Formats: sequence, C-alpha cells, structure tokens
Amino acid sequence: MIDFLKAHIFIGKDSVFFDYLDKISEYSNGWVYYTLKGCKDFDVRYNAESGWLEIKGSIMYFAQGHNFTYDEALFVSTIDYIGKMLKVDLWDMALDEVEFGIILKTTKPPKYYIKNHRPKKGLTQHESKNKDISKRWEDKWLYIKMYDAGRNIQHKQGNTMKGIIEEAGWNPSDYYLKVEVHYKKPEKALNHGYGIKLADMLKPKWKKAFGEDLIKQYERLIPMKTICKPKDKKELSTIDIFARELVESKINEGISIQEVKKAIYERINASALLSNADKDARKRMVKATLDKLEESESSEWDLKDMIQEELKNTTDPLYCEQKT
Repeated sequence: MIDFLKAHIFIGKDSVFFDYLDKISEYSNGWVYYTLKGCKDFDVRYNAESGWLEIKGSIMYFAQGHNFTYDEALFVSTIDYIGKMLKVDLWDMALDEVEFGIILKTTKPPKYYIKNHRPKKGLTQHESKNKDISKRWEDKWLYIKMYDAGRNIQHKQGNTMKGIIEEAGWNPSDYYLKVEVHYKKPEKALNHGYGIKLADMLKPKWKKAFGEDLIKQYERLIPMKTICKPKDKKELSTIDIFARELVESKINEGISIQEVKKAIYERINASALLSNADKDARKRMVKATLDKLEESESSEWDLKDMIQEELKNTTDPLYCEQKT
C-alpha cells in the first residue's frame, strides 16, 4: 500500500486556490505553509515568488483517518479531490518521497520480529526510544521500517475511529506488523536518477516495481537464527531454557553449537575447585543438554514468505512478485 508521500510541481505565480486552506506560517524566503482539512490534516506549501507548490502527508489518513487498509480507487479519488480544492492537476507532480509497505498478521507479538532482525552491510540501524515498538534501517536513499501497527491503533486512535478500523478488519486481540520502505529519494532508489511522477504509481510497471522492491529491501535484513522448537515441556527445564538463550545468541555471532560446547568444556576444565569426577559429570550434563539442540533450517522470524503471500493477495495482483 502507498502511504505517506511528498511531491512538488511548478505552477507559476498566484495559481493556487486558497479558500480551502488554513494558513499556518509564512517565511521571508517566500514559502507559505498551509493545511488542508480532512480526517487528518494534509500539508500544502506554496512559494508565490518562485511558483513552486509542494504537498506532503498520508493520503489514506487524510481520506479515512487511518492507514490500516489501502484502496486504490480511494487513493485516486482523494488525489483528484485535493487537486480540485487547489485547482491544480496533481498527477503531474514529481515524487520527492514516498512510502510503500504492507501490514502482516503475525502469530507472535510484533516486538519479537522487530528485535530479531539485523542489517546487512550498507544499512545503519536506528531504534526508537521503545525499541519493541519500531525500528528502522537506513541508507542514503531510503529506510526500511518495522513497527507494531496494532499498537499504533490502540494508542493513537480514539474509540470512534477504532470502531471504524475494526469494521475494516482490525481485531484488537490479533498482532499486526507493518513492514515498509520509505524512499527519501525515490528517483535514485528506483529509477536510476530519473524523476517519478505521481501518476506513474498507478501504472502496472510501477505497481509491480514497488512490490518487488519491498521484497528486495527486506532481503537486506537478516532474521536472527533460531533453535528448533521443543517437542514438549520436558525439554524446557531451567537449564534447557538457559542453554537455548545462550546457544541462539552464539549462533547469531557465527559460533556453532559444537563450539559453544567446547568453550563450556574448557571453562569446566579450568576450574581448580572441581575434581576430575566432578568435571566429567558436568561435561556429561552439558553434552546431554546441548545435544538436544538443533539449529532451524529457517528462522522463525523470517518474514519473506509472508510478505510475498500478502503481496500476492492484495486486490491488485500487479503489486506482487510473479511466481512461476
């Protein structure tokens, strides 16, 4: 789904219709800031001296008060509506920034997926004050973001809007994770430096490009490796839980289970307080505990298949990467 966007266009001097705009501030360089009232305010910026017009905000928030769902027909009609309010054809605007992402319904709280991803080379990791809520990974053209979409609704929406979003499919007891790419320079990240117009986002080529690039950018993250799940609670004694936490931490540092076992053996052997019999007994216990652990073939935090499936199931199949 397309969410936030920022775009600009040259329209000449004194060409904007201001009757529906609320003036916020004016600067000596000629820029005047306005808001256009909707379900959520939408930002408009105009410079009468240079003739440039800019818009900024979330089309879905402006149109329906939330971004839990996306509807292309609503997106189109809202752009047309804003254009009519300003008496400007917005579809020829050049994109300065844009967000594309999807909401995934997960089996575990989003915080576990958020904390169990790390960046590959080329991305810088940023964490919010509450790192369980959101995290982003950035390069010079874009950033990849994950956040708890369900919590956003619970904490940022009023009861009336919660009811509207619930009718749209949100279940307060379920878990929702938003995975999105914010393009700071969409022309650089997606189009070899050539500009992208607002109307381009509706073309089949670009619909497909956004979906494919979401997967491509997600693949720049590494889901943390995991140990195979226990078959029953007998495999979850206190020592087993300690061992699982230690081993998962170490395999994500590139250290194998066997190397972990060897390091613990060495620590046991180095103890001057233990007899040889004591050492052998403890090593048998370590071996019995660690031999039950096996690294999963795939990480339980890996979201790629879920992202592909969600893209495939969107109302517009062109957003998905075509499978053969």
